[in-house]
This record gives sequence, structure tokens and C-alpha cells, in this order.
Amino acid sequence: MVEYALLIGLIALIVIAGAILLGDSLVSDFSEFGSEVENAP
Repeated sequence: MVEYALLIGLIALIVIAGAILLGDSLVSDFSEFGSEVENAP
């Protein structure tokens, strides 16, 4: 049972780290997309 808790904790840490690392690049991509949409004729 403890093994499952450790595994879930490890997966949660990986997901959180991925969200933090990829979050900045995703925000910049979305802001670029948004500015392109605003400037579209």
C-alpha cells in the first residue's frame, strides 16, 4: 500500500514540475497567438 502512495506522489511531482517548466513557454505561445488574432483584418 505504501508503494502506491509513493508512486502517486512521484507522478504528482513529475506533473507539477512539467507544468511549471512548460507553463512559461505555453503562456508565450498563447500570447503570440492572441496578438496575431487581434491584428488579423
